[in-house]
Amino acid sequence: MADKTTTPPVSEVTGPCLVDEDWMRARGILFSNDYKRKLEAKGKFPARVHLGHTSVAWVKSEVESYIADRIASRSVEVPA
Repeated sequence: MADKTTTPPVSEVTGPCLVDEDWMRARGILFSNDYKRKLEAKGKFPARVHLGHTSVAWVKSEVESYIADRIASRSVEVPA
């Protein structure tokens, strides 16, 4: 009988999680690929992880930190 490997539930998965373009678009990051590359080269956006010849992803925690930093850096004026 062959040993069957099962995928653990998401709640049990540990370690870095990768996200794709769709995940980022759903959270408001609508940058073009060229613009993301420019930001990555300047160290202003998380670097992509190459998964294959044409497949890339980003580390979820790094993208979440980027979003949190952008929110924290905005200047909000409260009307009097």
